[in-house]
Amino acid sequence: TRGLPLLREEARSLDLSDRHVDVLVRRLAEAGLLDDPRAGGPQADVLRHRAEVMERQRPDVASLSVVHP
Repeated sequence: TRGLPLLREEARSLDLSDRHVDVLVRRLAEAGLLDDPRAGGPQADVLRHRAEVMERQRPDVASLSVVHP
């Protein structure tokens, strides 16, 4: 989980422009792949603190991981 400033900083370390970050974030958002930690209000916040709910997301999160040697 990264905020946009950290994402931009890491992209620059890979010689990627802010535009690359903007395009990527926009495409991920349009595909519904970004989670807004504030979305859903208090009821969703309660679910985020339940281990079994977060465990269900583990395979999805793992498939989105990127390793850069």
